[in-house]
Amino acid sequence: MNIMKERCWLYFKKLNCSYSLLISFLASLILFFFHLTFKQYFSNINDNLGHDYGYFLPLLLNGYYWYKQNGFFELPWFTPSFCGGIPYLPNPQTMYYSIPQFLSFYLDPLSSIYLTFILFAIAGFAGFYFLLKIIFKTSSGAALLGSTIYLFNGFYIHRMIIGHLTYHSFMLIPFVAFFLLRSYNNDTKNNNFKISFDIVIAGILISYMMNSGAGNFVVPSLICLVGIWFLLKIYKQTSINFWMRISSACVLAFCLSATKIISGLYYLSNFPRTYYPLPGIEGFFNTLIFVLKIIFIPGSSETAAKNIVNFPFILEQHEFEFGITYIPLLIIVVSLTLITFDYAKRRVNPLSRVQITQFIWLIPFISILFLPIILNMYYQDWNSLLKSIPYIKSSSSLFRWIGIEIPLVILCITLIVESIKIYQVRFCLVIFGVIGVVTVNMQVDRTYYNEQLYNPDSIIMAHYAARDKDVIPGINNIGVDLDEYNQYRIAGIGGNDLFVFGISQLACNEAIFGYKLDKFPTGMIRPGSVMEEKDGNLNIRNPACYVFGDVNNCEPGDHFITSQKEMAQAFTNYKPFPFEMPYVQKIANKINSTSLVLTIIFIIFCGYKLRNNMFKSFAKIRNE
Repeated sequence: MNIMKERCWLYFKKLNCSYSLLISFLASLILFFFHLTFKQYFSNINDNLGHDYGYFLPLLLNGYYWYKQNGFFELPWFTPSFCGGIPYLPNPQTMYYSIPQFLSFYLDPLSSIYLTFILFAIAGFAGFYFLLKIIFKTSSGAALLGSTIYLFNGFYIHRMIIGHLTYHSFMLIPFVAFFLLRSYNNDTKNNNFKISFDIVIAGILISYMMNSGAGNFVVPSLICLVGIWFLLKIYKQTSINFWMRISSACVLAFCLSATKIISGLYYLSNFPRTYYPLPGIEGFFNTLIFVLKIIFIPGSSETAAKNIVNFPFILEQHEFEFGITYIPLLIIVVSLTLITFDYAKRRVNPLSRVQITQFIWLIPFISILFLPIILNMYYQDWNSLLKSIPYIKSSSSLFRWIGIEIPLVILCITLIVESIKIYQVRFCLVIFGVIGVVTVNMQVDRTYYNEQLYNPDSIIMAHYAARDKDVIPGINNIGVDLDEYNQYRIAGIGGNDLFVFGISQLACNEAIFGYKLDKFPTGMIRPGSVMEEKDGNLNIRNPACYVFGDVNNCEPGDHFITSQKEMAQAFTNYKPFPFEMPYVQKIANKINSTSLVLTIIFIIFCGYKLRNNMFKSFAKIRNE
C-alpha cells in the first residue's frame, strides 16, 4: 500500500511539473507574440516615435545629464533645459527615480523606453496570473487567460506607443493587489511579519507610481484596488483586514514620496489648472454604450471623439484606447449560456447558493464599475459639480479613469470562465481566448501610430555623446520658435530638443503652464545669451521662485539677479545651487529620507530571515 501511495505521489509530482512547464512555455510564447506585435512602433516605419515622446525623451536625457554631473542621490530640484529654467523634481510628470530613467543611465533613451515597455508588460502579465491563481484560487488555465487579456490591454499598449511614459506603472496594479490581498492560514507566529512584508512591498509599488510621474493616476488606481477587494469578498468571502493594509501601504507610499508630493503641491498651487472645462458624453445611456464600445470593439477609438461635448481642444485617438477586443465578450456570452444551461439541467436556483453578504458587497463593486461612466457623462449641472471637487477640478479630461475598468472587467470574465464545471469546455474557452486575443491584436489597424512624427535622433545622438565622450552641453542661450509673421509660437513636436545644442526652448512643451502656455509668465526673458544682463537681471529664470517664492523673496517667473551669477552658472551646467525651502518641505524631506532608510533596513532583514528559513528547510529535507 505504501509503495502504491509513493508511486501515485511521484506520478502526481511529475504531472504537476509537466503542467507547470506547459504554462511556462505558453506564457513565453504569448510574450514573444506581444514583442513581435509591438516592437515595430518603437520606432515606427518612418523611424519616428509617438508625439508625446517629444516631451518625455528630453526629460530622460535631462535626467541623464544631471546623473552624469551629480550622481544618483543628489536631488534634481530644477532644470535649465526647458522654458528658460523650471522646476524638475516638483513637476508631477518627471520621473528621475524610475525604471526608464535608471535604464537610460546605461542604455540610449530609445532602448530604455522599449525595455521599460517589455519589463512592465511582463510584470502586469505575471502579476495578474498570480492574482488569479493564488488570491482568487482559479485554475492555471483561467489565470493564463486573464493575464493574457490584461497583457494586451489597449490602455497600457497605446499609452506607451504614443509616449505617455508615466503610465508604465499601470501594469503594477495586479501586483499591488496581490500583496494587499494575500492571506496566510498556517504558521500563525510569523503571520504578522509576512503581512508587514506585503504591506511594505505594496507601499513601495504605490510610491513608485508617484515618483515615476503617474501621480494623476494614483487615486484611480487605489479605487481599482478597492474594487478588486470587493470582488474577492463576493467570490471568496475573505476575512483579511484590507482597510488596515491599504491605509498602511498608502501612509508608507506617502512617506517614500513626501519630497515630490509636497514640492509638487507648492508648484501646482502657483499654477492651478482649474480653467479647462471637463468634456463628456451627453446622457448616462450614451456614456455606457460609449465605454462598452471602446473596451470591446476594436477600431471604436478612431471615431470616439465625435461623441464628445464640452471639449476645449481635440482629443485624439490614443485618448480612447482601452480595448481588450471582442474575444472576451464572446467568452462571456458562451460561458454564461453554458452556466445557465447547467443550472437549468440540474434544476438548481443559482441564487440559492448566494449568501446575503455577497449581495451586500456586490453593490459597492458595481458602483466602482460605473464610476468612470458617471464621471464622464455630461449634464451641465453635473459638470459644474465635478468642477467644484478639489482633486477633479484640475483635470482637463476624466476619460483616463476608464482604465480602472480593465482589471475589474477582466477579473469578472476570468471568474465566469472558472465557474464552468466541465473541464474540457473550460479548456477550450481558454485556448480560444488566448489565441483570439493575440490574433486580433496582431491584425488591428494601427496606421495612426505608424504616422507619428517625433524623431528621436537628436536625443539619441546627444546621449551617446554624453556617455562616450562626456559631452554635456550647458545652457548658454534662450531660443524660441517663430511663425511666418516673426511672432513667438509654441514649439512643435521636438521643440524641447533644443537643449542638446545648449539652448533652452522658451516656447516650451510644458503642460503645467497649460497646453497653450496660457499661464506661462512671459516677463523679461528673451532669446539670447543667458548671462546677458538687463535691469539687474540675468536672462535666465530662478526656478526656485516657481515653487518656494515666499521664502526666496521672489515671484514665479523671476530671474537670477546679477549678484547671483555664480548660482546661475551652476544651474545652467546642471549643478545644484543654494536656495531656501519652507519648513514644511524640510520636514517632508526628513520624512522621505528616514522612511527610505528604514524601508531598506526592513527589506534587508526580510532577505536575511528568508535566507535562514531556506537553510532550515534544506536541512529538514536532508534529515528526512
